[in-house]
Amino acid sequence: LGLGSQESHSRPARVKLPKTGVRELSLGVDHAAAITLQDELFLWGKGSLLGEVQNVLQPKRFLIEGSSHFKLVVCGELETFLVDKAGHLLAWGSNRYGQLGLGQQSGLHVAAPSHVKPLHEPVTDIVSGGNFTIASLESGDVCAWGNQTCGRLGLVETKDERICWEPSLVVATWSTVATAARPQQSRKTVRSSKDTESVAGKTEKSEETATATAKGTKDRTQNVVSFVILQTVLKQEDTNQQESALKKDAEEFEQMVQELIQEIRSLRDEE
Repeated sequence: LGLGSQESHSRPARVKLPKTGVRELSLGVDHAAAITLQDELFLWGKGSLLGEVQNVLQPKRFLIEGSSHFKLVVCGELETFLVDKAGHLLAWGSNRYGQLGLGQQSGLHVAAPSHVKPLHEPVTDIVSGGNFTIASLESGDVCAWGNQTCGRLGLVETKDERICWEPSLVVATWSTVATAARPQQSRKTVRSSKDTESVAGKTEKSEETATATAKGTKDRTQNVVSFVILQTVLKQEDTNQQESALKKDAEEFEQMVQELIQEIRSLRDEE
């Protein structure tokens, strides 16, 4: 809670943060993060999720080498994503499902902020689904990585691996991208009327691009202007993608059941 102790509170209490104000706030399971109006980063919560030995009971300013000002922070369940003013993405925390986008060699847990390098342009928005991650880039392109079971990343499967360890471009084989998640983590981009006209024009071009992709011409992704945290629902997703992922899950479940039956038989034989 950032209130200086590990006691539960049944009533709202003020968290000690800079009086200048906070413009970004995100909550994980055991940690929280904030960015002030001066673009400073504050973290608190479970020490292992913050790169600290002990739990941080009050908001503490964190300085990261190479980046001093930040525009966006998102806490996943056990991971954190940070975007600096230049649009560079940093990540740390649980990497069990490749949700940090740092590659398989980075291990299952990353203690310190690390740059997600495969991204080819500045990040404008990012969402965490717990064991998968989706980011929007400056051009409107979308990249995804992490656990791709059930086609949740929107990637056309070309490998047998369930985990996508590095950011991969999402190809627009659908006409819209919708999102649904926790209300307290939602964020919406507010635009002027001129910007709205511009976005409308881009949307028309995106639909034309999606149609072209379906016909086998140049692949591009659809522009995305806003996200809601936790889970991304991709409409009109390729049915082959869903069937492939579900078949893989069914095979894994069948194998697990067979192993369980074998164990039960072994116990009976011993008796």
